[in-house]
Amino acid sequence: MPFTDQHADRIALRFRSISAWLTFLYDRVFPTGKTILPRRIFEPRRMVPPGGYHSPKLVAASLFTILGENGLKLRDGDFVAPAAITAQEIAYQITNLDVPIYYVSEALSRAVAATELPSGIKIEDLNWPMAAMVLGFPQRFMLEYLGLDVCYVLAARLAAGQHRSRHIPFAPEIETPADKVAWFWFSWSARGLEAFTSSFLCKDQIDRTLANYGYTDYTNATPDLVAQNNESTDKVSALMLKLLCVLMEVNQC
Repeated sequence: MPFTDQHADRIALRFRSISAWLTFLYDRVFPTGKTILPRRIFEPRRMVPPGGYHSPKLVAASLFTILGENGLKLRDGDFVAPAAITAQEIAYQITNLDVPIYYVSEALSRAVAATELPSGIKIEDLNWPMAAMVLGFPQRFMLEYLGLDVCYVLAARLAAGQHRSRHIPFAPEIETPADKVAWFWFSWSARGLEAFTSSFLCKDQIDRTLANYGYTDYTNATPDLVAQNNESTDKVSALMLKLLCVLMEVNQC
């Protein structure tokens, strides 16, 4: 079953890492692949990652969690935060494209993190390998970079207009008012599984992006934790924007 708020304390006590929890969820949801929603919808085609990366099973469990948790909230008439709606759009786009996954080497990850965001480039100028994709970063690098146990980063370029799942016809349509990019990621801490979403308008200048957007907390966290989460989301967004700039340069060579 999907992760829900009422299970958070129990999950945090039983599981000690993002890998342990999401692997447990994967094995519980997809024991035979004969579920209402087939496992193949959520799984990357490349199922054997290089060494030093989380299992791609965690990608399938993450996508299932996003869509499943939102589905439960909609069924029960509960509030669905805007960040969760954006995460659902990302999940639609990634599963619509059969879950393309790219692994970023440790050397490239460190080199990208050490660069500065360029000036004079808009987000809309960036060329993506795919319109939606999963980025796998090395576990050791992400732990050092963020100080958090992080899985994969799920990213999408979302055009203005209606977005829906081609695999789940009963899932609601979601409207994007303007072209934007967005990414979603889970982390693990003593509080258990935590979700983060960032989105930026495509018309924005890359080097001004982070300063132009604030951080909104939907969990009633303490001020210190909000500041910590704000810093973490900014770091992931900076890493993603820098990586996309590097990929654009490589594609132009």
